[in-house]
Amino acid sequence: MNWEELERIWLEERTSRTLSPLPPKFYSEVSSYLFRLRTELEGSTGIRRELLEEELREARKILTELFTLRTLKAVKQYLEGSVPPSQDERETKFFSELVGLLEKSRGELMERVEETPPIEPRQELLVVLGKIPRIVGEDLRYYGPFEEGEIVSLPKATAELLVTHRFARKLHPKYFFGLRGEG
Repeated sequence: MNWEELERIWLEERTSRTLSPLPPKFYSEVSSYLFRLRTELEGSTGIRRELLEEELREARKILTELFTLRTLKAVKQYLEGSVPPSQDERETKFFSELVGLLEKSRGELMERVEETPPIEPRQELLVVLGKIPRIVGEDLRYYGPFEEGEIVSLPKATAELLVTHRFARKLHPKYFFGLRGEG
C-alpha cells in the first residue's frame, strides 16, 4: 500500500453510489503503510520530515473519510434489505457487528412503538352536502348551522350520523391535502 493506491481507492469510493471493492487485506495493508510512515518520520529531519508529516496527516484524513463513507453506504444497503459485501475480513466483521447492532436497536425501539396503541381520532372532517340547521352533537354542544360545501369538524358519532343520512361526506386529510389523489 502507498499514497497513490490509497488515494485511488478513496476517490473510487467517493464517486461510487455503492460500496467499491477493497483489496482483501486492505486495512492490514493500510496499517503497515501508516506504520512505515511513522517509522520513517522518526528518523527524518528538515523538509523530508515535513513532507512525511503531511503525508501521514493526509493519509489519516482520507482513511477516516473512506471509513465513514463505507459505513454510511453499508448502513444504507442494510436498510434497503441487502447485506453489505466486503473482501476485507476486518471490515466484514465490522459490518456484521454493525448489522447486529442495527437489528437489535431497531427491535428495541420498534417494540416500544408497536406496544403503543394507535390513537383514535375523536373528530371527523366532513364536507356538508346541503344546508343543515343548528344541531346538538353527542357531546351536547351546539354545531352549525352549515351551508352546502362547508368543511366542518364534528365529534365522531355526530359525523357518522350525518354521513349515514347523506347530509355530509367524510373528507380524509390525505385527500384534502392532495396526498392521495381526489376525494
